[in-house]
Amino acid sequence: MRMTPWQAPAAGSIGPSPGKHSTLGSVASGRSQAGWLPVLTYHAIGSRGGLRSTPWITPEALFEEQVGALREAGCRLLPLTGALRAKLNSADDGSGVGEELDAGAMAASGRVVALTFDDGYADFAEHAFPVLDKVGAKATLFVVSDCVGTTASWLPFGAVPDRRLLGWSDLIELAGNGIEIGSHGCRHLPLDTLPVAQAREEIYRSRMDIAERIGLPEAFAYPFGYHNAVVRSLVARAGYYSASEVGRGLFSLSGDRMRVRRLLVDGSMSPEQLVSRLTGPAQLPGAFLREMFRPVWRGARRLRQPIWHPPPAMTTHHHA
Repeated sequence: MRMTPWQAPAAGSIGPSPGKHSTLGSVASGRSQAGWLPVLTYHAIGSRGGLRSTPWITPEALFEEQVGALREAGCRLLPLTGALRAKLNSADDGSGVGEELDAGAMAASGRVVALTFDDGYADFAEHAFPVLDKVGAKATLFVVSDCVGTTASWLPFGAVPDRRLLGWSDLIELAGNGIEIGSHGCRHLPLDTLPVAQAREEIYRSRMDIAERIGLPEAFAYPFGYHNAVVRSLVARAGYYSASEVGRGLFSLSGDRMRVRRLLVDGSMSPEQLVSRLTGPAQLPGAFLREMFRPVWRGARRLRQPIWHPPPAMTTHHHA
């Protein structure tokens, strides 16, 4: 399907009117929110295809054990937007706020856990959804709109880029079964090193592409986890309710919804380790150092970024 050339909507036509970013991204104006939300991040579920270093692929059997352990611990497994709203609307008294959260604090907060899956791999429908559906769990699936129905060509891991992605018909069916479909950009590009015009196109057009087929997405996930103040502002102005980074920790409900910190679940994490991470620490030790050196790494990536020349007419092709 060929669409008319993309144009950025006028300010305020899609989302909140421009203003201070802290107001757009914050949870509430003038009202303190306390507590934490564990947001788990998965990628592919299933076979590693003989590759040795693939921590982002979780074997199907291990995934089923992890979900079972979370349910046994009394966790409510929800899509990100539903989890955020459930927590932000609850009467959390703030117990357990601190560097470490105890089991009592987690129980007081309702044990809400958000499940997210990045990239939109076909094995989500084959392996992850049946496990979730069996226990009544839901999740958010972040998809790369220009790549729907193709393969993950952005991955640099040898034979991994041919890993299939879900098609639009699959996504429509999953959405009808309670899976939230969020945006992961149009082409899975590092938004923090792109020209502003190109970053805006990635953010706005992906939202419109998903809206055309499924409905306006409320959740965004930064490709590669990369973002800066300009990118966060663009996402907020586009009308997204939240935007997720990697973060390697728990999300503070008093924090910026445009910087939802998540816990990365790899293919070697035992069910016991996963459940224990829900109680803290709020941020893993290495995460602070990563954030401190982020500007340096961004500068190095920008030097390697090819110069972008906007085409005379931006078009997109949808894949079945």
